[in-house]
Amino acid sequence: EPHLLKWQSYLLPLYERKQAGEELTAEENKRLERLGYSYYLLALSRKEKGEPDEAFALMDMAIARSLRADEQIRYTAIKGQMLNEEKRYDAAIELWNGLIERVPDYAAAYALRQEAAFYGRNAGLVIEDFWNVVDMIPDYPKAYVYAAKVYNIYERSDLFDEMLQVAERNGINSMALSLEHAKKLKREKDYTAAKEIFQKL
Repeated sequence: EPHLLKWQSYLLPLYERKQAGEELTAEENKRLERLGYSYYLLALSRKEKGEPDEAFALMDMAIARSLRADEQIRYTAIKGQMLNEEKRYDAAIELWNGLIERVPDYAAAYALRQEAAFYGRNAGLVIEDFWNVVDMIPDYPKAYVYAAKVYNIYERSDLFDEMLQVAERNGINSMALSLEHAKKLKREKDYTAAKEIFQKL
């Protein structure tokens, strides 16, 4: 980390000069493009040290001080993944909402928002994002699994069967989804069919 801070200390004066309205050389501008990346690397270092709050603050700096929109979007998505991992689901959903508003066709944002919605117990959003994800990445198994879990919790066999048809149509082969299917059959007292699935797992 000390070498990262030293590298950053060379970049910060360039940022301050640019903010003050000074014209930088092409070489200086090129170097300044690495400032956001330096904050990102520091954030990863703090995350690995088990300091999530510091990591989040540094990710915010990475986003704020990135000069390119694509880099800002990438760092925002990384921060969202970190929020999911840290089980900060409300904050994660808020971040994914903002990112989706900015980039409506960002498939991974819907998939990761669905994950946050599932663990944050927002069943409606889990199902909404199931359909969003299936429209964009129909072969992404986790989207089906989260929907299946919600349908099982609420005992919506009709909607489970509809989801399962979509899964079969899209060639989904998922042990976790098969397990949810077996649980559904067991709940419906179709023990023979449930047992067949359990035996294949």
